[in-house]
Amino acid sequence: MKPFFIQGEVKKVNPVQEFGDFKVQRIIIDITDNPKYPCPIEVQAKNKKVEMFSGLTVGQEIQLDCVLEGKWGKDKYEGKVFVNVTALEMAYVQTGVPESISNVSDDEAQAAQEAVANIPEVDDDPSPF
Repeated sequence: MKPFFIQGEVKKVNPVQEFGDFKVQRIIIDITDNPKYPCPIEVQAKNKKVEMFSGLTVGQEIQLDCVLEGKWGKDKYEGKVFVNVTALEMAYVQTGVPESISNVSDDEAQAAQEAVANIPEVDDDPSPF
């Protein structure tokens, strides 16, 4: 499985669930760039990785290193495929830059923020949602 990164605002933090020796915690993050079209995604952490979600609060901006996991349904769900987004690592994002990569100078960060602020917003999404 190839990992991928997603970044978004925490919208909900669910409690840890335990099933015998197995633990899972699920959170909802909104990964949209345009608040007009929210894009909530459920992300889970399993077993020892649930610790990375401790202390998360609604409104925080985070970046997650994730993988997709899928499995076939059984019994009455036979023929269906269930997909989970599973987090492997997490970084808090401050001023639009994840802490883990925030080793740029203040001048460079300011220049980047100004450049981003000057990009015109284009609404080319034909989606009615």
